[in-house]
Amino acid sequence: MDPTTQVQFLPGVGPVRAKRLGKLGIETVEDLLWHVPRTHMDRRDLTPVSELRPGFVQTTVAEIRATRSRRTGRGMTLFEAEIVGDDGGRAAVIWFNQGYLSKTLIQGTRVLLHGKVVRQATRGLQMQSPEYEILAPGASDADGSVDPSPVDRGKRKQSAEDVRSGSGTTGPSGATGASRPAGGSRPAGTSRPAGASRPEGASRPEAGSGTRASGSAPLHGGRVVPLYPLTAGLTQKQLRAWVQSALVQIGTQLLDPVPVWIRERHHLPGLLQAFERVHFPESDLDVRAARDRLAFDEFLSLQLALELVKKQRAEPGTALPLVGTGTLERPFRQKLPFRLTEGQERVLSEIRSDLASDRPMNRLLQGDVGSGKTVVAALAAISALEATAQVAYMAPTEILAIQQAEAFQRWLLPLGRRARALVGRTGAAERKTALSELAEGRLDVLVGTHALLEDWVGFRRLGLVIVDEQHRFGVLQRGRLRQKGEWPHCLVMSATPIPRTLSLTLYGDLDLSLLTEMPPGRKPPKSHLVPPGKREDMLRFVAETCRRGERAFFIYPLVEESEQIDLKDATNMAATLGHHTAFEGIRIGLLHGRMRGEEKDQVMRRFRDGTTPCLVSTTVVEVGVDVPEATVMVVEHPERFGLSQLHQLRGRVGRGGGESHFLMAAPGSLSQEARERLRVLERESNGFRVAEEDLRLRGPGDLLGTAQHGLPKFRVGDLIGDPELLVRARAAAQEILERDPTLHLPEHRPLRAAILRRYSEGMDLFQVG
Repeated sequence: MDPTTQVQFLPGVGPVRAKRLGKLGIETVEDLLWHVPRTHMDRRDLTPVSELRPGFVQTTVAEIRATRSRRTGRGMTLFEAEIVGDDGGRAAVIWFNQGYLSKTLIQGTRVLLHGKVVRQATRGLQMQSPEYEILAPGASDADGSVDPSPVDRGKRKQSAEDVRSGSGTTGPSGATGASRPAGGSRPAGTSRPAGASRPEGASRPEAGSGTRASGSAPLHGGRVVPLYPLTAGLTQKQLRAWVQSALVQIGTQLLDPVPVWIRERHHLPGLLQAFERVHFPESDLDVRAARDRLAFDEFLSLQLALELVKKQRAEPGTALPLVGTGTLERPFRQKLPFRLTEGQERVLSEIRSDLASDRPMNRLLQGDVGSGKTVVAALAAISALEATAQVAYMAPTEILAIQQAEAFQRWLLPLGRRARALVGRTGAAERKTALSELAEGRLDVLVGTHALLEDWVGFRRLGLVIVDEQHRFGVLQRGRLRQKGEWPHCLVMSATPIPRTLSLTLYGDLDLSLLTEMPPGRKPPKSHLVPPGKREDMLRFVAETCRRGERAFFIYPLVEESEQIDLKDATNMAATLGHHTAFEGIRIGLLHGRMRGEEKDQVMRRFRDGTTPCLVSTTVVEVGVDVPEATVMVVEHPERFGLSQLHQLRGRVGRGGGESHFLMAAPGSLSQEARERLRVLERESNGFRVAEEDLRLRGPGDLLGTAQHGLPKFRVGDLIGDPELLVRARAAAQEILERDPTLHLPEHRPLRAAILRRYSEGMDLFQVG
C-alpha cells in the first residue's frame, strides 16, 4: 500500500464506505490524511467512576461486571451493563437499540466510556449511550496505557484547562469551540513499521517522528480526540481508526515535497510530523504548527505554478504583436455619445503597449460597477482587429454573452466587421455557420460562455482573449481558451473588488490596471432599507415608476417556495404582484436560472422594450445585464446576500444617467446585526469600501458568494485568514525558482509532482497563464 492507493483498500473501508468518503473528496489513502479535523475534543481528564457527576459529559475507565438485554413495551431494545471502576465506584451504562453489544461488551471487558451521566431515581448513576472503546486487559489510567503521558493527573487537568482557554469555551461535553483547537497527551506506541526504500529526491520523515496513533493507546478517549467533517453513513470513530491506519500503513512512504532548506528557513515541521500532530496532537501549539505547515504546502504549490507561468509568458517571441492602425478606432470613437475618462485612456494606453509586444499580455482590468470597463475592452478588441487578429470574448452567463454579442455587432457592423454569439443553446445550423466563418477568418469576434472552451471551437488567428468576471472561470478554464491561439494576449475584467492578498492568488500571474473614477454624469442609486411598515408605499412607488415608462427589478433569493426556509420566492411573488391593486395593468415578467435559454431571451427582450416593465428575477441578473431604462430595484430578503453581491445587483440600475433607487425590503425578523450590515450600502457607493466591510463583517468564506468560482479549493489553507503564510509561501516559491527554474533538481522533484497532482486538470499550468 502506498499514498496513491485507493482508499477502499484500507482495512475496514471497502467499496461502500469508500463511496461515502468520496463525497468528502477522499479518493486515496493520502487524501484521508489531508482530511483534517474541524476541531478537537479534550477527553484527557478521566473521571473515576466514584466521582461521576450527573448532568455532565464525562470520560471514565471501568470494567464490565454484568450485562443484560431486554425489550421495552414499545419494541425498543435496551442493553444494560454494570461497571466498576479501579476505585471501586459503581454505575450503570445503557445503550438503546444496539443489541449486538451483548456479544462485544462481555463480563470482564475493560472499556473507556465517554458520555452523559444522569441520575435515575431507582438505578442511581447511569451513563446513557456513551461512546466506548475496548482497552487491553488490565489497562488503567495508572499503568500508562490509557494516558501514557508522563504527567500526573493534576497537571493533566491543568493542561485541559489550557486547551479550553486557548480554543474557545468548553461546555459540559468538553468540545472546544474553535476551529484551531489545542492538544492532548501523547499515546503509547511510537514505533514505526519498516518502510520501503525512498524514491530519489524524497525528503525522509523527520527523525524521532513516530506514528502517534499507533500501538495500543485508545483513540476515542483519554486524550484529545479529533472531530472530522462527516457525511451520511460515516462516524467519528471510523474516521479516527482509518486515519490511524493510514499513518501506520503509508507514513514512511510519504514524500515531503518541501525541501529541507525551505523547512529549516521557515521553521516548518516535516509532512509526516504535521499529519501526526494535526490528527493526534499533544498541545495547542502542535495543532497550529501542523495546520500552518499543511496550509504552507497548498499555498506553495499554487504560488510555484503561478510563478512558473509568469516566467514562461515573459519569454519573447511567443505572442503575435498587435499594433493598431486607428482605421477602425477613429470612426468608433466618433460615434460614442461620451468622451473617455482620463482613467480609461490611461488603461487603454497600458493595454495597447502590451498588445504591441511579442510577449503575451496578461492583464487584469479591475473597476467598480459602471466604471466603463466594457468600452475599454471594445477598444482593445478593435486594436486587435486592426492588426488582422480575431477576438474571443468570454462572458459568465448566456444572457450576458448574447447581450455583449449584440453590442459588438452594433459597434462593428458600421466598420465592416462582424461578431457572433456561441452559447450552449445556439442552434445546430447557426453553430455550424459560426464555426465555419471562425475557422476561415471571416468572423472577427466570437462571444460566448463555457462553450468557447470546447475542442470543436477553432480560430484561424486568435490574437486576443477577453474574459469578463474572471473569478467565475478560474485559471484552468482560462488556460484552455488560450490554447486555441499561439499564446494570444489576455485581458481579464472584474468588477468584484478583492483584497490584495487574495488578488495575488487569483491573479498572481497578471499585471493590474485599475479604473477608480466613474464616467461623468453617472449618479449612484439612492439606497434605502425599507421596513415592513413601509412596504405598501414602496410597491406604489415602483408601480408609478413603471407607468412612467421606466423599468423595475424585484430580486428574490429563491426560485420557488421552500419548505425548509421561510423566504419569499420569485415564482409566487410574481403572481402576487400581478394581483396587487397598485400593479393593475402593468405586465410582470419572471426570470430565473431554471428557464430554457429561449424563454430567458424572450423575457429580457420584453423587459428591454417595455412590454413588461417590471421584472421579477433571481440573481441571474447580478452581472452585466444592461438596461438603461431600469431605475428601481427591490431586493427581497437582502439579509440573505453578501454586501458585495448586493452592490453588484445595485449596479444594474441607474445606467441611463438619471435618478435611480435601490430598495432593500427588510423582513420583520431582521436582526440588529443584519440591519447594521445592510446600512453599509445606504452610506457607501464605492465597491471597494463595500467589499472591505463585507470581509470585515462576514469573513472570508462568503466574500464572493456561493455562485462565484475560480478560487483554489484548499483543505487547510485560508486565503484571507492566513495572509502572512501566503506571503511566506510566495517568497519561498521565488527562492526555489531562483535555484531551480524548472524544478528538475532531485530535491525538487517531489514538489513538482505535488504541483502536477494538485492541478492535474490544467497542467498546462506550466504553460498557461
